[in-house]
Formats: sequence, C-alpha cells, structure tokens
Amino acid sequence: MIDFSNGYCVVETKNLEILKDLRSKIYDEVKKIFNIKELNIDEGFNLFHNHIKNETAGSLNSKRIELIKNINKNIDITYKIYEAFEDYIVELIGPDVLGQKIANLVIQIPNDQNPGEIHRDAPANSPYEIVMWVPLVDSYGTKTMSILDYENTKINLKNLKENNNWEQLEKNVYNKSPQLDVKFGQALIFMTSLLHGAKINKEKTTRFSLNTRFKNIFAPSGLKNQLQFFKKIKESNLVKYGSHIELEELLK
Repeated sequence: MIDFSNGYCVVETKNLEILKDLRSKIYDEVKKIFNIKELNIDEGFNLFHNHIKNETAGSLNSKRIELIKNINKNIDITYKIYEAFEDYIVELIGPDVLGQKIANLVIQIPNDQNPGEIHRDAPANSPYEIVMWVPLVDSYGTKTMSILDYENTKINLKNLKENNNWEQLEKNVYNKSPQLDVKFGQALIFMTSLLHGAKINKEKTTRFSLNTRFKNIFAPSGLKNQLQFFKKIKESNLVKYGSHIELEELLK
C-alpha cells in the first residue's frame, strides 16, 4: 500500500530495465536533434547545457518541440511508464486504465529564468486523474518539483480567491513544499488538483523529465475530451466482456 494521504507520493519502479530502455531511446533522439556526440546517457542528459551553448532560446524551444513529437511518434511513452509503475497506478485508479496519448518532456537547464510556473491541472483536467512525473536524471534541490499537499492547496486557493495575491501564493507553495528528491527509477505521483511547479534550477546539471496522466475509464473526464486526450491502456475482463455485450445489444 502506498501513502497517498497528502495527494502525492514518490514510488520506485519494480522494473528498472523498462525505464532504462525508455531513457536510452529518448537519448538517441536527443543526440540526433541536438547533434550531441556524448555516448554516456547520464553525462549527456546532466551536462546537456554544455552541448547547446550556441543555441538561441527560439532554436532550443523548436528543437524541444520536434523532440517531443519524435519520441511520441516512435515510442509509446505513456505505456512504458504504465509498465514501469503498474502496481501503483492500478492501486490508485483501478484496473481499467486510460493513459494520456501524448506524453510531455521538460528540459530545465541551469539558471533558466523561465521555470514551470505554479499551477494545477484540474479543473481543466479531471480531479480523478493522476500525474506521473518521471525524471530521466536524479532530481534534487532546485532541480526537482515543488508541490503542495491537498490541505495546503485548499487553504492557498481560498486565500487567492479572497486576496487575489498571486505572488504570495507562489511564495507559500515554495515555502511549504517539502524537499522531494526523486531519483532516476522513481516517479512522483500526484493529484491533478494540487498546486505545483518548479523553481529556477540553481544546480550545475540539467533536468530532463517526463510527465503523463492516467485515469479510470469510468471516472469523470473534466473539461477535456476524453477520446481526444486519452487512449486505452488496460481493461479488466469484466469491462472487456461487458463492452462486447453492450455493442452486441446496440447492433441488434
């Protein structure tokens, strides 16, 4: 059993080889797009910023978009993450699982002045979804995520509604967030409704991380079109046979 009482938890994969294979395939695409010669994956990811010194911000962003497009085209990232963390996902949302069609990749180089701002995914996303945040390198200090637990998220959203002070909200999130060191081989799982974001990366290494979302087939969908945003990952025999029966009845 995992402790999800705060609305988030850090878990360790039971099949590291799946993540290693996923990371290797992503790094192959990184090398091609950014013309990186480094063969060691850890060195290539962590010291990525040393290899792209001549890239403009615009060029870096366009290549990142190309990278996300290519890796999602060539690798079923969401399914690989599901395989690596299946037990935890099923424990939280059940055996009938939908996964996000397009996984996201975030690159945060040292001292990048545009980190992920404080936000929450719900209500646009369903509050019944979970986010899987999977670093491809060890993430620590300012190189990791900031996330506010369920109770403090509620308090701070109430204060924001009353005072409309966004700067104070950001300070509270950063001040009240625990230090969540998440190593490669681990994942941070959290509710879509929690406030989260990232500080400026003051470490000496670059962060590469994936994020994708999962929900139960029967859970409410939020404001996003479920058919557009999600694909079927796994279903129980009951749901599989039940859906066949429903279809047969419709076709009579």
